Amino acid sequence: MKNKIGVGKSIAAIVLTMIIVPCLFISVFVFPIEAIALNDESYSGFTGNDVFKENMPAVIADVTTNHVILAGEQPQVLSRTDNFQSVMMKYLSTEWTKEVFDKLIRNVLDYLNFNTPDSSININIENLKKTIRANSESIAENYLLSLEICSSDQMKIVQNAATIHDLPVCKPTESATQAVESLLSSYLSDRAARLPVSLDLIGLIPQSLQLGERAFFSYSISRWVFRLLPFVTLLLLIAVAYLLKNNKKTMRAWTGWVLTGISGLILLVILVILVGLDQFISMLLNESLSVLIKGFGTVLMHIVQVITKRVLLWVTATSAVIFIFGLILLLAARFSNNQQVAKQNNNKAEEKQISKTVTPQTLEEIEQEEREDEDLDEK
Repeated sequence: MKNKIGVGKSIAAIVLTMIIVPCLFISVFVFPIEAIALNDESYSGFTGNDVFKENMPAVIADVTTNHVILAGEQPQVLSRTDNFQSVMMKYLSTEWTKEVFDKLIRNVLDYLNFNTPDSSININIENLKKTIRANSESIAENYLLSLEICSSDQMKIVQNAATIHDLPVCKPTESATQAVESLLSSYLSDRAARLPVSLDLIGLIPQSLQLGERAFFSYSISRWVFRLLPFVTLLLLIAVAYLLKNNKKTMRAWTGWVLTGISGLILLVILVILVGLDQFISMLLNESLSVLIKGFGTVLMHIVQVITKRVLLWVTATSAVIFIFGLILLLAARFSNNQQVAKQNNNKAEEKQISKTVTPQTLEEIEQEEREDEDLDEK
């Protein structure tokens, strides 16, 4: 009776185990996500890779062209925003591009980590304003060179144009080029001077990708539960061990099978995901990232793929540790069982020895004992 576990405790242990299975599965991901995915230091090296260098300058040029310099109603001559964007790429410094990206990542993570109540992403554009004003003539010249040559009818309009708003979208002949460049240069310089000191990038994110107040509240509660889950799982495991404490062998075997089973399943799932990780992430995020500025979705996709791979490697390491610990418990249960059998055999041998001392054995008893010893040797 000493090692017997009651029916009520067994049922309670089964119920708690059913709760532990999903809790432990999710808990394994808590530390890697908190330490890697939501840590701004994990994103510091992305500004030096090829994906960033190939795509991010065009993204910043797109933002500065369509949402800063040429935002709102503009003269017809500046309607070729793609041409203007290509010209602006030459004047955007690499340092400022990296600064904008780092600021974007830092502000988003601060908001998601509850370090700031403000969801705005303000970027200082004072350097951009200075760059435009200092290079307005060169920008105007290169932009005009990118346009098609004016027709004869368009040249008549150019010659009679009093302001920049009267100019057509074309490259004038050499005789009128200087005058048009002067008008365009003055407009860009004045436009830069009137720009604000900072730009809020949150307005560039599609409404469908922004967290509303209710969504952020749900995220906050979920994140709080997510952080508590490992401690809850540990308490549940302790509770199961307490219910099964009357039988150490069963307690160790039960806990060991739970840990090895769940961690083994996690390792198998991660192996399957890692085989096609890039395709898996693309399948999940393509629709959402396609609404972003061209090129920015590519950068974000690359970041998500790299960060996810790091998280999964940490999850693999954590699951392996749990799996090994579960194996140790299973081996301990097996070893304790062998010890228990050996102890029982010793007790039987001692009882027989005592009976021999107290009462002399008959010939039949001696023959029976010899046969039992022979049977044990054969086994």
